[in-house]
Amino acid sequence: MRFQKPVIKLHVTISLIFVLLTLPVLVTFVVVNYRANMALSEKYTEQFIRSAVSDTVDATTRLFNPMLTTVRTAATLMRDQPDYFRKSYSADYLYEIVAQNEAIYAAYVSFSDGSFRQVNRRVKNSSALGEPLPAQARFISRYIDATGGKG
Repeated sequence: MRFQKPVIKLHVTISLIFVLLTLPVLVTFVVVNYRANMALSEKYTEQFIRSAVSDTVDATTRLFNPMLTTVRTAATLMRDQPDYFRKSYSADYLYEIVAQNEAIYAAYVSFSDGSFRQVNRRVKNSSALGEPLPAQARFISRYIDATGGKG
């Protein structure tokens, strides 16, 4: 028996060399692109998060600033005229607060003796003291005098 040298065909050799040379290049290409894409996505994610936080803070500030201003003016009014909100015409002031800002549902003042005045938007199918409100009513005004008329 004669020893024969295995014959490797030329096209198999060329194909094997091609795979051995291109496989590392392909793997390097995939890894580099993956890392670049991850870095880019992290950068954009951070930008979007910063933008979302900024927009949320701005929107919240725009929502609460009118309310804060209203509370400050009401507190100043109450400090300067302590009995103002015990009078019936003070409901007009509270009505203006509710009517001027859609974000405000109700405005009310309570006193240390338990008295309470409130003006709020009418909610569909709402009632007052168990009685249905007229369909054309847009606002509800309530006053509770805990002093028994002595205040």
